[in-house]
Amino acid sequence: MNSRNGAFHHVGDQARYLPTLQGSFHNLLRDEFENAINQMPPGVERLLAASRAYLDVCLRHPGVRTPLLEIPADAPIADAVRAHDAQMAEICSADFRAMGWPQPLDAARLWVGIVAEGAFVEFDTGGSNDNLRAVLRWFLGCRQTQRG
Repeated sequence: MNSRNGAFHHVGDQARYLPTLQGSFHNLLRDEFENAINQMPPGVERLLAASRAYLDVCLRHPGVRTPLLEIPADAPIADAVRAHDAQMAEICSADFRAMGWPQPLDAARLWVGIVAEGAFVEFDTGGSNDNLRAVLRWFLGCRQTQRG
């Protein structure tokens, strides 16, 4: 996933490269996300585990940062990104429901956006950002000093 030229060899051209990259990366994100929360009951700790998994996958694949920033300009890819985000929000809505949040699906949609923005912050800082990850806990009302 880090080699753009290697991907062109498999898909042929940039018109097919970006959708292929987006699809592969989102499948990887979904798989890591689901593995992180497997067997965990819905709630704040499951939501934070999923968010850490998302951020960690993004950090392991820094080569996707630029192409992913280019994606919104292409409508079919933007639709796929929105569908992926909706799928992640649907999963997260169970956590917000378990925490007693009103409108859990809307809260989950916003959470997905916050975590995605966090990934871009970590891309820019070049690694895991303990302060950012602590702030995610604060957004959920977890006032402990635990980080991550």
